[in-house]
This record gives sequence, C-alpha cells and structure tokens, in this order.
Amino acid sequence: MTTQTTEQELIPGWRVRVDGEDIPAEIVVNVLSVEVEQYVNGSDVFDITVNIWDAGNQDYQYIDDETFSEGSSLEVLVGYGEDFVSLINGEIVAIEVEYGSDTAPTLHVQGYDKLHRFRRGRKTQTYTNIKDSEIAEQIASAMQLQSSVDDSEIVYAHLFQYNQSDMDFLQERARRINYEVDVVDNTLQFRKAAFSQSAVTTLSYRVDLKELNLRLSTLSQVKKVLVKGWNINSKEAIVGLGQSGDELGVMGGASLGVDVAGDAFGEYEEVIVDKPIYEQSEADQIAKAIFNRMNLQYLKAEGESIGNASLKAGDVVELGNLGQRMSGLYYLEKTHHIIDGDGYITRFNCQRNSTS
Repeated sequence: MTTQTTEQELIPGWRVRVDGEDIPAEIVVNVLSVEVEQYVNGSDVFDITVNIWDAGNQDYQYIDDETFSEGSSLEVLVGYGEDFVSLINGEIVAIEVEYGSDTAPTLHVQGYDKLHRFRRGRKTQTYTNIKDSEIAEQIASAMQLQSSVDDSEIVYAHLFQYNQSDMDFLQERARRINYEVDVVDNTLQFRKAAFSQSAVTTLSYRVDLKELNLRLSTLSQVKKVLVKGWNINSKEAIVGLGQSGDELGVMGGASLGVDVAGDAFGEYEEVIVDKPIYEQSEADQIAKAIFNRMNLQYLKAEGESIGNASLKAGDVVELGNLGQRMSGLYYLEKTHHIIDGDGYITRFNCQRNSTS
C-alpha cells in the first residue's frame, strides 16, 4: 500500500518557544523570519525577526514588554506539516532594533546555545594529572550542564589555563587532538571528529540540492605529519607521527586526497615544532589529529538545499547526482536554516577527504 504526500505535509513551518511556551498567536503573525546557524565548533546561533509596529494603533508593540527578555530560554523548531525538529535550545543574549527610513521597525531577537556561557569571563587555573576529557566534564559541571565526552586517554601531569575563558581553553585543547566542542540542549559534548559516521540524509542535485560550489585542492595533502618536541627528563627528542593509514575514515571514497596528491606531485611531510610536547603519546595523538584535519581540506563545498531540518553541523550528508567522482559522503561544518516569506532553505558548508 502506498501513501500520498498531502499538500499540508509539503508546507514548511516553524515554532518558537520562550521559557517552554509557544509564543502567542498575535506575535506569530508578526514574525518575519526565523534563522538558525549551527557550527561544528562553537556556539549555535538564532535570529528571530519580528515586526514591532502596530499599524492599527500607530504605536510600538513587543519592544517595551517582557515578551523577549534577555536570559530567557528560546527553542526553535522547524519542519513540514506537523513534523517539527528542534534546531536549537538556547538563550536570548541580545536584542537588535532596526528603524528603517521606508520600512516598519523590526526587532531581532538573538541568542546562542548555552556554549556562550563558557566565553564569559577569563581565569587562570592549573590542572594536574588530568585528561582533556576530564577537564570538559569539570567545566560542564561548573556551568550546571550535563556532559557527554569521548575519553581522550592521555593524562597530563600539568595543564595551565592562563587568562582564558573556559570556552577558549577547551576549544584550544580540543583542536590539538581533533575533538569537537558543542552544547546540545543542556549537555556539553566533547567528542572525536565524527566524519566517519554514516549519512543522516541524501541530497541530489536538481532534486532537493538547489546549488553547490565545490573546490578540490591538493595543497594541504601530505603523506606525513611530524610533531616534534623535547623530553626534559630523558633529554631526548620526541617525534610524533601521523601518516597514511591513520585516517579515521575514508568517507566511502575510492581515492584519498593524500594519495592523489602523492601520485601527482610526490610525497611531502608537514613538520610541526610550535606546540609544547612532553610525552611521546601526546606527540602521536596531536600528529594524527593534524593529519586527519588536513585530509578533510581536500574537498570543500558550499551548498543550498530545500529546507531540511535533518541537516545539522557535525553530521554527515550524502550528496548525489554530481558525477561519480564528486558524489558521496560529506561532513557538515556549518548549517544555516532560514525560513521566511519566501519559504524554507538550508545553506551549508561541508568537506571530504576523498573522491568516489
């Protein structure tokens, strides 16, 4: 038995909840656009544009009351028909008002997921006998957030956070080992780069993928990454190695960028000497992280699709009908969901370490 898609199921829609309650119907009709930007590293952002001029009463509305108060929680859900997906559950941080010369004044209600709290204030702190993943758990607990972390394995005798926000410090630690930092609802995530996972959905060019600008570049592709340091106890050099075979995944491709570059231009290596290294295991972990991060620079693309709430930064999408070589799995770095009077679209940035 086949089911037919009704016209109602094809109509894009949105819901905005403030402090757990849907905004009133009289405000809904004055919302001009809803936008959510998601990042694989960093705070996700929302921007709700509201008409604040009451033409009937010739006076302002919503701007002088507590409808959108700073610090209030705000959730954005989008979808089709009655099928809504939550894109962000954040907090109102800023209000921007536009008083145009020939347009009605508008209010932009802006905010972030709770990751913004980690950027407030700076401090200096010493950590001893600790893993990066344990630091993430401690910071989450201090911010009254739950935590979901991947074990980073290596224990450091001393780590020093010098005049940095918790967010800057945690992202710096994450980048060294190719981890990602995000907040989903009330949970801090500190995880390994997830580009080896399966696709959440498929987009096909000229079907639901409206446009795509893609660039293949071999400039960042090297066979080896060497991270060099010095063991102050043994007075010996430390050399960490990341090389072909250390890829976290091939993303369904047949030709890795590192191999294509090697065949075309010869084998090269990247030497890193500007990172403080004290242990062999630390050097190896960092070298492999840099090697994998450079691999993903092989294919980079910017695209726009029909609005799709399943496209979220940090997930993998399959792009099809691009020709055999370019079709395949791509890792979403950034997504931008926009729903307004013209409909619903999703723009995205993605990357891949191989061709099919």
